[in-house]
Amino acid sequence: MSFALSNPMTDVALADMRRKDWVESNCAVSDDTTSRIDLNALFSRFPKR
Repeated sequence: MSFALSNPMTDVALADMRRKDWVESNCAVSDDTTSRIDLNALFSRFPKR
């Protein structure tokens, strides 16, 4: 999990994939783009260092 979260190309890390229905549920959540945060808009609010 640490490797996945430390990779800048990772948008989401799915954990707890022991059962098929859990995998399908997690994939449905990650595929839903309506609740994603626009990181460019978020970080453009703060001055660059």
